[in-house]
Amino acid sequence: MIDILASMLAIILTFTAFFAARALGRMAASHPLLNPILWGAVIVGVFLWALDIGVADYIHAARPLMQILDLAIVALGFSLVQQLARHRRTLFPALCAVAIGGLVGIGSAILGARLLGLPTDFVQALGAKGISSGFAIALMERLGGPPPLAAGLVIITGMVGALIVPPLLRRLGMDDEATGLGTGASSHIVGTDFLVRTAPEAAAWAALALAFAGLVGAVLLPLFWPLTG
Repeated sequence: MIDILASMLAIILTFTAFFAARALGRMAASHPLLNPILWGAVIVGVFLWALDIGVADYIHAARPLMQILDLAIVALGFSLVQQLARHRRTLFPALCAVAIGGLVGIGSAILGARLLGLPTDFVQALGAKGISSGFAIALMERLGGPPPLAAGLVIITGMVGALIVPPLLRRLGMDDEATGLGTGASSHIVGTDFLVRTAPEAAAWAALALAFAGLVGAVLLPLFWPLTG
């Protein structure tokens, strides 16, 4: 009974924080700095700190939401199917670009962290920073890495990417396809959420890159994992 009550409270807190942050973002014309994922996490963190609740306890209580993330990962496959039907000619080179980006991103993050002498937890979490939080958390749990740290780095990476990548690519004259692919691959769910609210056509490509980058990461990260220890 106590576990059920704790789960209900954790879920209510999570949804309340997210929708409050989302309302704040709408008031600021969907500025990327006010991303609901980031500020929802901040609100939850403040509540946990104020109530002296550990992150591990919160994650355990919010386990039903974590399980829904697995379904969300599967649901991302629908974007792949939609893009397959609409853009068959350009799909293969687009997916190759995302795959190469994923290989370079994971490899450079792990090797760079090792060269800097960062702790093992950071090395492992940095390896997953370039993929969506659902994939990152699931991979950390299966490989033995730190899920909270990985999720935090994913959000930070997404925030930086959402701030820099779309305006940079637009300034360089890139079209919706290139902008979406670049944003989805580099800033995953945070950048994709920003494009959904500001550039729907580019957001479709971002969703494709987000989903495929997660699949690439799920294949490559276990191969790089021995280098993280």
